[in-house]
Formats: sequence, structure tokens, C-alpha cells
Amino acid sequence: MFLGTEWFKVRRLQQLEIILIMLALAVVLFFSISLNNSAQNNLTVSSEHYVNGYSLQAKAACLYDFANDKFLYEAAAYKQLAPASTGKLLTALTAVGICDLNEVVTIGKEIHKVPVDASRAWLREGEILTIRQLLYAMLLPSGNDAAYALAAFCGRKLSGDAELGIVQATELFVQQMNKNASALGVVDSCFLTPDGYDQPGQYSTAHDLALIAAEFCRNEELMQIVSCFESCEYWISGREAIYYNTNDLLNPDSPFFTQNALGLKTGTSSNAGACLVGAKEIGGEIYIAVILGSREDDRYRDCLTLFDYAQKLCTE
Repeated sequence: MFLGTEWFKVRRLQQLEIILIMLALAVVLFFSISLNNSAQNNLTVSSEHYVNGYSLQAKAACLYDFANDKFLYEAAAYKQLAPASTGKLLTALTAVGICDLNEVVTIGKEIHKVPVDASRAWLREGEILTIRQLLYAMLLPSGNDAAYALAAFCGRKLSGDAELGIVQATELFVQQMNKNASALGVVDSCFLTPDGYDQPGQYSTAHDLALIAAEFCRNEELMQIVSCFESCEYWISGREAIYYNTNDLLNPDSPFFTQNALGLKTGTSSNAGACLVGAKEIGGEIYIAVILGSREDDRYRDCLTLFDYAQKLCTE
């Protein structure tokens, strides 16, 4: 049977259509795989980070039994990550090791060292307050300006030179922070600023922050500060300063409010993500949960998951 040229034209068009469809499918498949890989790379979830049957959203986490000096759970706990404001736990510990809480501080130009997008306690030059009140300003609203005010004052006291420049005083204080951390057994951390703000070369780990938090929990005066949701202080210079804690574990209006929560410190930055060092009394003992590299609400969910695990261990 003889087939005309029209048949061959139709046949070629059909083949061409099939080829185009296959190419289109290949392109769709390629981009689908690429997008999926990209999404996987951006997720903080790790299939290895499971505790008590629940997955954690954090890049790193750990649970520490304070009374028995024992880690009950660790996930990437030695991974070096940006600490954000969780580093202020070490800042506070270092400050109280240098100064009496009732010493008087006059706020200077050091508060202008704070980046424009950093959290603040809104201190002003010339204001006069005590070390204790500065600690409230740093630990509750997470004031980076308060962290620099503490560093400058304490650094000058360390040097014995009340006129020491801001940069030199701050560097001296940060050096002492790292010395104190080493004395606690911290080996995988490097602190470069008193406020924990993102800085190349500044890092810590969930394991190290748990050790720092444990030492923090041994200081009753610091624990009294971080365990309150709201503070109202009258400064020597005449200001009435009201601060609220950034930690939603202590916020009665938050869905993450937790009875018997003791603090300790939140942290958020571009490099660090959302972080939390939490503490809770369970069965009469203190348990510390460290969450690094999570998301805003997920850090609290992860923390509560770890506390639930501690509760389970207590009842077994």
C-alpha cells in the first residue's frame, strides 16, 4: 500500500510533539529535584534529632541534669554555631565575678557600639544605675547596650584604669569571659563580643552552653533575675525602668508558658536563628535544655519536648 506525503508529515508532527512533551517533562523533573534539594538544604530539621518519639527542629540540642551533672540527651551538641544572645549568660557570670551587684555605673558612649538592628534596653548616656539593674537590662529585654555597659565598666575595673578606652576595656572583659568559660570545661567555643551579636569567628555549642548555664544556675542572684517575667527598677538617676523577659516560657500570656520554668536566656540573630537556653524544676531538680539554630516558635516546642523527656525519666 502506498502512503502519501501527507501521512509522513502527520507522522513527523506526532513524533515532534512526543519529543517536545518528553523534553518538557524532563525540564519539570529537573526543576522539581533542584527545588526539593534546595528546600532540604534550608531546613533545620534533622532526621537524627529525635527524642521521646518526637523530632526536634533545631540544628543542635541537649538536655542536662543539673543535680547529677549528666547529659541526658545530645543532638549535634558539639556542632559549632553562632550563640546570639545566649552568650549573655557568660557575660553575666563574668560581670558578677568582677563587681559587686550594688556597685554604681554611669552609662557612657559604649552603648553606641551596638549595631542598629540589635536588641536594646534603651540606655542613655549619663544615666546612673547599679550592676544589678544593668543585669536586669541585659538579661530580660536582652539589651546589647547593657552588655556593652557592663563590659566597659568591668573591663576598666580589671585593668585598674578607670579611664581605659571603650575598645580596650571591652576586649579585656571578653578575654576574661573566655578564661571563665575554659575554667568551666568549655572547649569548643570562642566569644568575641559581650552581647553575642553575630561576628565572624564567634561560636559556641549546645554542650558548652549547657556547662555555662549550669554555672549560672549556681548563682542565686542571677537566677532571681532571669526567672522573673517583669521587672520594675528605680535607677539612681531617677528613671523608672520596666522590662519584660523575652523568654516565652515565663510569659503567662504565651502558649509556651510553663509552670516551674526558671529562665534562662533567648537568642536570635541572622546567623544563629532562634536559640534558647531554658531551665525548669522537675521533680525538685533543675534540668537545662539548650536549643540552637531553630525557628521562633519551634525553639520553645523543642525545649518543652526535652523537658517532657526529663519528666518521663523522673517517673520511670
